[in-house]
Amino acid sequence: MNETIAILEDSRQDAEKLKTICSSVFGNAEIRTYENAECFLQECAHCDLLLCDVYIGETDMIDSFAFLIPRASYVIFTSIQAARSKDAFGYKVIGFLDKNDSDEQLAERMRKIHYLYFADTFLLRTKNGDTRVHPMKILYVSMENRRMYVYTAEHQCFQVLEKSLRELQDEMPAYMCMISRSQLVNLYHIHSIDEDRITLTDGTLLFASRRMRSVIQLEFIRRVLQ
Repeated sequence: MNETIAILEDSRQDAEKLKTICSSVFGNAEIRTYENAECFLQECAHCDLLLCDVYIGETDMIDSFAFLIPRASYVIFTSIQAARSKDAFGYKVIGFLDKNDSDEQLAERMRKIHYLYFADTFLLRTKNGDTRVHPMKILYVSMENRRMYVYTAEHQCFQVLEKSLRELQDEMPAYMCMISRSQLVNLYHIHSIDEDRITLTDGTLLFASRRMRSVIQLEFIRRVLQ
């Protein structure tokens, strides 16, 4: 299935630039541009990815983020003010693009985002039948009463059949990290680490084993905060 991308940008020149870059990275994605928030809300029920300028007219879109959340699976904020990048992170926000960067720099950033969030799915044999899932949409995997469950950012839960936790980890990208003998966590969905407690982006609280705590912290810093 091709991705749907919305670009919320009041500069026509910047909108076309971002559209060209997205087309080069996402291939056959359906891409639409909107010059103001009203048009976006009226015409776009939902999109896989929203690129949103930090300022649309007089509106600070970071402060007004709440109304964007239901309309997109993921959000990338864009701006000519790189200093705002520290503000532009929250639930569903997966990146920040500085429009002062060159086209190649922006494309490289988009390629990384595409790889992490939109690359090929893999097949899970579940209790309800074969299901395709993208690894980045997985929050964590848990063994519960000798049964394996996969929990996703879309509030889904699948019982996985015919695999051990180690076998599933071997099939997944390196950002799926073992936090205990019974759980894997997606490093990109960790909101914070406080001693042995791990809070995920959806508010889920997990606990890391003492043996794995330092490994998780190092991997989280290396992969996510670099």
